[in-house]
Amino acid sequence: MQLKPPFRWCGSKRRFAKRIVEHFPSEIHSYSEPFVGGGSVLIELINQERLVQGATIWLNDQGPVKAFWEVMTGPAEDFDDLLVSLEHWVGAPVQAYYHEWVSEINMVLDIDDYVCRFLLLNQTSFSGMWRVNAKGEFNVSRDPSKTVIRDITPQLRALRAALAEFNVVVDDCDLFEGGIYGADVIYCDPPYVETFSSYGKDKFTLDNHRFLDETLRTCASEACGSKVFLSNSDCLKTFEVYHPAAWTVLERYGRANSISSDAKTRKQQRGEVLLGLG
Repeated sequence: MQLKPPFRWCGSKRRFAKRIVEHFPSEIHSYSEPFVGGGSVLIELINQERLVQGATIWLNDQGPVKAFWEVMTGPAEDFDDLLVSLEHWVGAPVQAYYHEWVSEINMVLDIDDYVCRFLLLNQTSFSGMWRVNAKGEFNVSRDPSKTVIRDITPQLRALRAALAEFNVVVDDCDLFEGGIYGADVIYCDPPYVETFSSYGKDKFTLDNHRFLDETLRTCASEACGSKVFLSNSDCLKTFEVYHPAAWTVLERYGRANSISSDAKTRKQQRGEVLLGLG
């Protein structure tokens, strides 16, 4: 069974994962993805069997994304509770319950309930977008084309079984600690330069990008020896921040701007680039 990304995510590499992974080594013993999101690249690595059995995988993100991967790799009790909650809502009319789910995810919930509400809202909000206001509250509108909840539990069972073959460590998006300095392969897909740069009250600034550039170049140095890959905007500012003398352009591709509130803008293509080090 070929695994699929478990949820929609703005900036997902679902369409480009095969092209990205073509540049990776064929055998990977340790892998770090600091901005894992929906895990499209990770899942493509698993599908292509590039991660050896027992490989160590470091996954970093924040909020509900971090919680999702914690449940997928954590205690069986939390995962089983998540499945029960999701199965309860299968076939539920979205219009009747959407605002209830929004209210509930803004409360303090057990991790399985929190992830359940996240997955329900991911199915039914505009473009599956996760965005919070200055108070940290989810505030994305319902997508009127999504009318009932689909059953995604078989997909989640398959993903958990696949992840059980590896040593997976999930942590906050404090990416400059732990596994990023020890992995054979590092793939980073941060909020892009000169595009939508945050999903909450904290933005990913140009200074953050400069620090990321410095850190990744250290990881690719002879002392650390990692193969490093980075996706970002294909624009002049990216090549000002990420030193062009160090990075190699591996791929260029485009996507529709799916998170714009302007329908005309959503149809426009924006350029993306895959860079490599090491």
